[in-house]
Amino acid sequence: MVYVATTAVLSSKASTSTDAKRHFSRRFQLFEFGDQPWFRGILREAYLDCLNFVLSVGGQYASMHKPFGEWAAGDRNKAVLDLCSGGGGPICTIIDNAEQDGVELPTIILSDLFPDIAHFESLRIQCGSDVINFVSEPLSADNASSAEIRLRSICSAFHHFPPETAAAIIRDAARNGDGIFIMEPFQRSWRHLLMMFLMAVPATIAGMLSPFFSPRFRFGKMLVCTIVPLIPLALHFDGIVSVLRTYTASEIAAMFPDDERHNFVYVNGEHPYGLQCAATFFYARRKE
Repeated sequence: MVYVATTAVLSSKASTSTDAKRHFSRRFQLFEFGDQPWFRGILREAYLDCLNFVLSVGGQYASMHKPFGEWAAGDRNKAVLDLCSGGGGPICTIIDNAEQDGVELPTIILSDLFPDIAHFESLRIQCGSDVINFVSEPLSADNASSAEIRLRSICSAFHHFPPETAAAIIRDAARNGDGIFIMEPFQRSWRHLLMMFLMAVPATIAGMLSPFFSPRFRFGKMLVCTIVPLIPLALHFDGIVSVLRTYTASEIAAMFPDDERHNFVYVNGEHPYGLQCAATFFYARRKE
């Protein structure tokens, strides 16, 4: 498992020439099923299980524990608040691979605007409360200071937010915290868009199998995933849209407020996977 870190301090003013060459110049804020307020209950649970399984099989986050561990290494409180945790799949991947490689991680506190308390509790029992814990109350990503945890992470969710909300999340993290780690499975590029179309059939098949690998099997999930693959098709549609919604590292760095911008070091990098594609990470850490 390898990852490639750019390890350069990013410009916080404008997109770099590398960004301009690799990414669409324009980001599109489009419809995704996973964002809809009516997409709750068994639909949301099946969707998150399907997403976690597809990302696990795809290997997008296979080495993300390494930069995550490097970023969190200086945290005195030994805790990271994970925002928009959903089903917790990326965090579980990070924890599992960190244990295999001997990478030390802080306790990760799961949170969500619509927290699945029963699932979070099962993850805490499975991993131990010193590895995973959770916030039981709904927590908005752009107003998370009440949790009183200085480091924050967002895995596979930052692209869901429109620019105004995304900037509010960064602003809250900068003024009320010491760093933020963002990782995404896609990049806003023609290469990733093409990959999404080429992987339509295998990704849908993987999604149809996801209920059988879920730690919380229900017949309803099999109905909407396997018998009638509504969730896998919705997830793949959302994946295509996600490519067009993903922010570049320079765009994220530019969201830091002027009065805090120079107090942080910005690092980005990527983990290659699949058909010449790469998952990305961006992190900011307060200067010591």
